[in-house]
Amino acid sequence: MEIILAQPHDLAVICQTATDYEYANGHHANDHHDQPTTAAPLKARARRSSEYPIRTSQEIDVLHRAQCAGATFTGYLKNEQAGAIFYEVEGLSHRLQFQLNEGNSLAYLEKLIRAQDADAAQAASYILGVLAPAHPLPSPALASGWIDFDDVIKKIGWEPRSTKERRAMHTRIWEFVQFGALAHLVGDRTTKYYAEGTEIETELHCSIWQVHDKEIPKQRAKNAPIEAPVGVKIGVSSQLAELITSKHTAQYLEGAEILGAIPGGKPAGAWARSVGMGLASFWRRNPRESISGTLQPTRRELLNHYAAKVAPYEEVLNSRDPQRAIEYWLAALQILADDEYIGRAGEVTISTKAMRADLPRQNWKDIWLDQAANIEPGETMKPRINGRAEALPPLKPRDLSKPRAKRRTKKQPKSEGM
Repeated sequence: MEIILAQPHDLAVICQTATDYEYANGHHANDHHDQPTTAAPLKARARRSSEYPIRTSQEIDVLHRAQCAGATFTGYLKNEQAGAIFYEVEGLSHRLQFQLNEGNSLAYLEKLIRAQDADAAQAASYILGVLAPAHPLPSPALASGWIDFDDVIKKIGWEPRSTKERRAMHTRIWEFVQFGALAHLVGDRTTKYYAEGTEIETELHCSIWQVHDKEIPKQRAKNAPIEAPVGVKIGVSSQLAELITSKHTAQYLEGAEILGAIPGGKPAGAWARSVGMGLASFWRRNPRESISGTLQPTRRELLNHYAAKVAPYEEVLNSRDPQRAIEYWLAALQILADDEYIGRAGEVTISTKAMRADLPRQNWKDIWLDQAANIEPGETMKPRINGRAEALPPLKPRDLSKPRAKRRTKKQPKSEGM
């Protein structure tokens, strides 16, 4: 069944987004000769980038959590009466809502949601990074352009070995894209932001993006069903684009391409990707403490934030061989250390045997999960985290010129006889 995608109600004029080169040189592709025509090959029309950010704002955090949890349907609620499926987790500021329209059913929506995983989050991160880069756009309407599925496949670490595998991957990317078009983001940030004394509106009620056009393979069998496209033209919703690109409200950490290059088909790689995303969120929120090492996330916090595509930690810990969780954890850290995403220090240097030896023989799982993860940022990430720390307001030093008030001692009652 081919679904009818959401219409671009909230997107203004659709035009080709300025290229990274033009942004760097301070001008934009407004002239006709700067814009590719629709007759140009997809690879010439498509936007692409070698680097893209890990978005850590509350609304994108909910999107990525929902994508990672799709396969297990954790956090989702199907409401037959309302004709909708909701993703809502206690403590999060936003929720996702999937509403019925004339082109789909609740069964179809659930199937689409269950097709999502951590790779979907990586793909969405790349698409948003290309179309809505983490710097101010001249207009939110510029967060639009063609996306080449082969480029996305490469950027999220997939390696097709045949044309058949490549077409299957195109189908998967198309499912990721449809999720973003049908997911309605609802909520408001918990922090207030101001520009020149005026409060910035951060409440959202919009889809992630809309699909405006798609390119179907030209060669297909006669009377064959419609195949997945090889590329699409996407417009990021103007509300969302403005929020995640504004210098006042953009929240991100560079380095998503490092995680995207990690093969995620085996447990160690899948855990490395998810733990890396969790670390980026923690580092961006606590840059000073992360650099100084005065604050560390727990293993549970990192493993639970974004569910791994392969061998989720709860599944492994509840298996007959729960010690594999320690093996996968340390193997994931080794991968991140090899990429200099994290430093080769702390528990990166510990063996599985040594880590297990420090835990009790029985009832060790929760103890292990709730221990602080002794991880420090790697050489690749340190300057990026330092950049976030320098952007924070300076800490107010305590005024040492004023002596502390002396504590008044209680007068002891006089004892009788004195």
